[in-house]
Amino acid sequence: MKTDYQGALQQIAKPHPVWLLHGDEPLLSQQVLVELRKHWQQQSVERQRVDLGSAADWRDAFAELDSLSLFASQTAVEVHGNHKPDAATLLQLERFIQQSNDNQLVIVMPKQDAAAQKTKFYKLLESKALVVALSIRDEAQRHQLLQQLAKQQKLQLTDAAWSLLIEHTQNNLLAAHQALLRLTALYDGAAAADVADLQPALVEQSRFSTFDLGDAALS
Repeated sequence: MKTDYQGALQQIAKPHPVWLLHGDEPLLSQQVLVELRKHWQQQSVERQRVDLGSAADWRDAFAELDSLSLFASQTAVEVHGNHKPDAATLLQLERFIQQSNDNQLVIVMPKQDAAAQKTKFYKLLESKALVVALSIRDEAQRHQLLQQLAKQQKLQLTDAAWSLLIEHTQNNLLAAHQALLRLTALYDGAAAADVADLQPALVEQSRFSTFDLGDAALS
């Protein structure tokens, strides 16, 4: 089954044994993982994380799924990286999907391009797991998502402040969200935050020139 970010949020509590989160927007995968972790915590599911340094590390993921916990009857394993399983581990993945158990495997990878989507690994997940493509279609969807995130922080912005935020972050969704978090910490007014309120939350951490750097060093 294939879905997008909004569709994934509606699947959080449903019994999908395997998820694949892939895309070019890290904030979206972070938000899906936040919701999954909340659900696991509510259900007393033990969470483990495996970072893939090589294809061999997939064995660690399945070892965690097979291990018995003293503190929980269910385990959720997050696998982060860009190494696909070898042939033997791919068979193990297929058996895991087909088994009737309560454990869950969530695979977090960069965007899977057209070539990657032709691999046995992707085709297996596409047919038997939940595949979530995490990307932004257009500026309207980006703005809508940021408004949702701002609402979660009980934060309101004027139209002028929204325009400044979008222009300043140059369509970088993660940077825009970080600015909203900083604004939440700085601003506790009842009315909508304006440009003057937003300014202190904007950080010029990646926009500089060598001339500015030299001037700063001399000063």
